[in-house]
Amino acid sequence: MVAYGDCIIVWGGYYRKRAGDSVYLPPYQINILPYGREELWVCYDCRDGIVPFPTTSATAMIWRRNLLIFGGSARLPTEVTRVINDIFLLNLDTGIWSRPRENIGEKKPPPRDKATGWEYNDKCYFFGGYGDSPDFMLDTFQPIDKYFAFPSDYVYCTGDPRFAWNRQLLIFDSKWHIAEQGGTIPLPRAAASSTLVRDRSTVYLFGGRLQHDRLNDLYALDLNSLIWTKITIEGPCGRSWSTLTYVPQQGAEKDYCFLYGGIDNDANPLDDCWHLKFDKDDIRWERETKYTAPCPRLWHSACYIGGQIIVFGGMASNPFDRSDQNSARYLNDIWRYDVSPKSLKALSCMNISPHYLETLAEWNITPISDAAVWCVVLREIKAYFRAHKERQKLSWMELPYGLRKLAEYVFRQRSRYASRKIRHLLELCSAPQ
Repeated sequence: MVAYGDCIIVWGGYYRKRAGDSVYLPPYQINILPYGREELWVCYDCRDGIVPFPTTSATAMIWRRNLLIFGGSARLPTEVTRVINDIFLLNLDTGIWSRPRENIGEKKPPPRDKATGWEYNDKCYFFGGYGDSPDFMLDTFQPIDKYFAFPSDYVYCTGDPRFAWNRQLLIFDSKWHIAEQGGTIPLPRAAASSTLVRDRSTVYLFGGRLQHDRLNDLYALDLNSLIWTKITIEGPCGRSWSTLTYVPQQGAEKDYCFLYGGIDNDANPLDDCWHLKFDKDDIRWERETKYTAPCPRLWHSACYIGGQIIVFGGMASNPFDRSDQNSARYLNDIWRYDVSPKSLKALSCMNISPHYLETLAEWNITPISDAAVWCVVLREIKAYFRAHKERQKLSWMELPYGLRKLAEYVFRQRSRYASRKIRHLLELCSAPQ
């Protein structure tokens, strides 16, 4: 899940329909949540170009007006599931997928999933992950000299040496690079959580899994020097598959990082919330108690947008419990933590009214987020016509005044962008011309 413009985009993942049967979600679909509309998802079908494999545990971010997907555990056309190292890009203006494979550097990263990543100064960074070990790559006759496969970066899985955890810091800027890290470099790990504090040019990294241990160590990476600093303070228990989300300053409230959920060393899903507070040169963890947390979960997604922390999906049971896979609980709920009063923009989305037309028109938002906002209005029109389908003819002028004015606003915007996806989205809604 990533924030883009005034929307949230969700891609990929899987769930289990029955014991041992993993159902991957369609890779050509993205789901968009317009800002302030928790109950309304807009589903986009993006089938043009080179569509990714059905994938889970990938790393996603926004880069140059593209949704970038890296790595993950993919279901290949041969029905084989394996870890990959491909990058896929979805152009968010045209809805076309691409897969850069040529001229992306002399070497590329070995396959991995459960890496953590961020975008900074037009570069994509990826840290850690779990995937093919260098020995396995040699045993399967892969050209290891074409990969960043340095044994010192890896810790091999004790139960299966074909796989390993790594501590590589990869950079993608149209070409692949491996960073020269300094300072106290974190141990190899997967399913760690990280967040970018852009104003400080710093990334904070917390937890993750190495072998059978789920860690609770905290690191800071200076993105100008690529030097790591270990921050030794008391705080949350060890965990993986949690989320760490940066919350900028809200008035007199200082900025902080918000940690939620995960799975602990006893394989219990967690529901505790923590703030990583910044007090001058002092950093400390503080347990959050004022929020009513949703059910314990791991493997969820979270992001900050417009004064809200949004938490979506995840799993509410131990994924490693093979005794009864039918009891696995996969979630699709969404939770919002209001860290500041709702903005006029959020109120505009939540309460569709002609009084907010001027506000809507002034939004500096992108084609896809525009389409999501438009879809809110068009679905209201569609619902109205369906509710009156017993009438053979229904005049456009019989629409409620507010709904009609909003619809007229929407149709005036149709010429603003040439995106085929937006036109298709509008055509799907049965609103009169």
